[in-house]
Amino acid sequence: MPVTSKYDYDTSLRLILGDEAIPDPPFYSLILAAVRKADSDNLERLRQGFPEVVAEFQARWNNPGGALDREEWEREYEAAWPGPDSTWEKD
Repeated sequence: MPVTSKYDYDTSLRLILGDEAIPDPPFYSLILAAVRKADSDNLERLRQGFPEVVAEFQARWNNPGGALDREEWEREYEAAWPGPDSTWEKD
């Protein structure tokens, strides 16, 4: 079971890019943002304190869309784009 979520991963990128519309970011988003910005020495410190988070960041970094697996990607997609049975009104 992952420690971080795709939402945490995406939010960490928004934090690095300076998105001020995140008033109370999740804890793991902050750690992932620190991993994104860390130099070699600080990355090693983060790896010692949060080994699972750093490993998941590296796995997400190397996968399309930051998803750890297809099921996670499908859950994120379905949440963002409801199917034809959704309650969205049609024009």
